Amino acid sequence: MSALKTELMVWQSVCYNRPIVETNRILFVEQMLLSNDAVKKEDLCEKLFISESTISPILQEVSSFLQSYGLRIASLPGVGLKVAGREQDQRSCMVEIACSFYHDVTLLYPVEKFDHMFYESRSDYEDVRHALLKILRDSRISVSDIFSKKLATHLVLIKRRAADGRHPVFDETMIREIKDTYEFELAQAIFCDPVIYSYIGPQEEIEMVNYARLLIIARDIDLRHTNDVETLNSTCVIQAGKLTDHVIDMLRDGVFGSFFDMEIFRLYERDYESIVLQLYLKHHFDLTGKIRFVTYVEADTDYLSPFAKEMVRQMIACLQQIFHERIESGEIQMLAVLTDYIYKQVRYPYHKLRLATSCMEGKVAGNLIKENLQDHFGQYIAYNDVFDLYEMRKVNFANYDHLVLSSSNPLYYSYPLKRIVYQGLSTKGGRKELFREMFCDGYEKTVVEKLCRMTRIFPDADVPDADTMMKMLTFKYGRSDQDQKKLEESLETRRQISSYCYNSQTAVVMLDYPYVGRELLDIYVPKQSLYCHGTVEMKYLIAVCLKPGMKVSDLKQVNRMIQNASQDASLMQKLVSDPAETWHQIWFEIVENSFVNGI
Repeated sequence: MSALKTELMVWQSVCYNRPIVETNRILFVEQMLLSNDAVKKEDLCEKLFISESTISPILQEVSSFLQSYGLRIASLPGVGLKVAGREQDQRSCMVEIACSFYHDVTLLYPVEKFDHMFYESRSDYEDVRHALLKILRDSRISVSDIFSKKLATHLVLIKRRAADGRHPVFDETMIREIKDTYEFELAQAIFCDPVIYSYIGPQEEIEMVNYARLLIIARDIDLRHTNDVETLNSTCVIQAGKLTDHVIDMLRDGVFGSFFDMEIFRLYERDYESIVLQLYLKHHFDLTGKIRFVTYVEADTDYLSPFAKEMVRQMIACLQQIFHERIESGEIQMLAVLTDYIYKQVRYPYHKLRLATSCMEGKVAGNLIKENLQDHFGQYIAYNDVFDLYEMRKVNFANYDHLVLSSSNPLYYSYPLKRIVYQGLSTKGGRKELFREMFCDGYEKTVVEKLCRMTRIFPDADVPDADTMMKMLTFKYGRSDQDQKKLEESLETRRQISSYCYNSQTAVVMLDYPYVGRELLDIYVPKQSLYCHGTVEMKYLIAVCLKPGMKVSDLKQVNRMIQNASQDASLMQKLVSDPAETWHQIWFEIVENSFVNGI
């Protein structure tokens, strides 16, 4: 049972919101096309036991996949269907769909000829892979985990393709640029390794050039923590820095502008440059829009907050405009993880408490209480004055929020301050009880009160599908025909980058303020469940539009509250029934979690 469960989880990763049978049919057609000079459509139908009308949408999917690799399907009269395009692109496509090399899965429609293009014996592949990994570990670069396997698969593929006279093709400028890199030196060392050489044999220099190119686009770069810059082309590093600055400038006037003005953002800006550099290298030396069958982590985005995902959608949309090509890459996930991490460093708005401490045991004991509170909660305390009980008569109570005591003696009850008994964190309740009794009062509630006022519920929304729902949003909220068109284009572009829908059956859609002209938070409950990408069910949709200029601490509150709601179906049900009470419940939970866990 555990083996079956593991295989189903693997298939979920490979298929990613596509039925398993359909995915297997697509893989079969792609492998047949790439391992034969030409294939007749009727032969494909016969092997799959389907009609020509059934195979048409499959061929459309295959065509879209191939196009993302710069390839196309050519129809040759009397011969059949043939893949046309550069050799290096065909190899990349073949490596991507060699799924059995990356996961222990068995295809429903295996193509032996395709598998034999890589190796005759699995042990040969394993020997080459282990030899390659040893060289990579000893080298001055790092590659991503998934590329560590793809690079080995590229190596074993060279033998058969080169023997058939199929070689990569580059212009002289690109060849010179690649040969002037550390990766080219590394590629030469890899091709000379005894184990690898014994399998692939002597190869032309163009094969080393292509493999160096693959090493470049496979790099896992971290400019802040490593010496990666020493092995990188300085022109590319400078260009990535300029691209990062340009993207930030494009987003600075939007709703997330305050995010980029934070001091803490400067600390992590080099990380953004690292990720943008990886995208730039893929754009310069390859293609950024290649559709991937094999992913390790990209499908797992439920833990990412809505605003982190939306910021990355906007960043990627800007880069797509600059690159003039679509971006479909693991770097999207990396950007979202980084952005989410920075959001978590932002503190919620807090008015520090003004405390008075009184202790009948004397000022030594009172100052011990003060010292203990300061050590643990100093960031939440404006000041803490210590008094003997009799001195309380001279206190201006308007200058204090709470009275901290060592006991619940009735003698303290005559003072017009909220009384808190504090005997240390080791007592029952600890930080959580202290939060609820005292420190909760310092958190600003303006954001939650604003959300309560903004929230509108639209039950029984009568729309047939997710696409119609998105169009309805643009027609409803766009201020003019032109704004509606721009809003539709913007939302569709960003939806292609990253799905709006969480697995909790809730979609969160950020609307552009310039096209809407007002703030809103509307929750839609469709009459019947809608489906995104064919399989992800959507029972709720949260449409959000915020005015630029919000403080980043306020953005974090809205972000976390929407995240908690959108990732919990029971909370969404409560939110639809009673928005005000539920928002206050969510707000209390997030600030309590922040306080108790020190984040």
